[in-house]
Amino acid sequence: MKNYLLIFMALVIFPMLNYSYAQNSSVISFDTLTVEKYGQTFKNGVILDFAYQFVYPTNDTPAIKRIREQMIQSFFNVESPMPLEQAQRYFEKKAFENEKEASEEFAHHASPFWNTTYSGTKISNNKVLSFFIQQYYYGGGPHSFHYSQCQCYDLRTENRITLQDLFLVIETDDPLDNELLCLINDQLYTQYNFGAHFIPQSFSLLPQGIMFIYDLYDIACYADGVQRVTLPLSKIRHLLKPTALTYFEN
Repeated sequence: MKNYLLIFMALVIFPMLNYSYAQNSSVISFDTLTVEKYGQTFKNGVILDFAYQFVYPTNDTPAIKRIREQMIQSFFNVESPMPLEQAQRYFEKKAFENEKEASEEFAHHASPFWNTTYSGTKISNNKVLSFFIQQYYYGGGPHSFHYSQCQCYDLRTENRITLQDLFLVIETDDPLDNELLCLINDQLYTQYNFGAHFIPQSFSLLPQGIMFIYDLYDIACYADGVQRVTLPLSKIRHLLKPTALTYFEN
């Protein structure tokens, strides 16, 4: 029952959220690719439920086309840019091969295997596109696995935005001297009662701040899940580069 609830959240609730994100932009249009393959059966009788949903911009301007290429590459986990249909074939082939290997190892498990991956987008100030990827996966063993990440793209330059693009100082010899990490840890201890020793590469630029995402096992155990920390612009403005500040201007 839990497995199908997660699939429902991925394929029904998340598109609704993504629809609201898309309304933030009067310039960019989006399309959604949804694939659902339930009841795929291996020779040993193990059943695989496989589904994914990819949300992507459809505009044909050079910048958006380049961003779309990068999104396809990240979502379908391909090493080089390729057309959407080709990336789909690669993604499905690799997923089925991985599940086949897992099914042979864990054939005694009664529960079906399942792999659900979906994405969503958020536009901030018509300048930044945040691209979220979530995956829920079970391939045998004591519990399922979930994976979370976010990438940001500059809609004006088509480039992916990195921490180095945003902040004046990212790394120091002593992490305790890193003001940004200290601010993140202040939030982590308040929300989760533990801290981190590094700044995550996964983050989303929001209209009034930055949300940092620590994925499963990054800084905590499985039961703690994914940690998200949002720092308001007022706390980090003095740490940002001048060009980074333009992302938060209307």
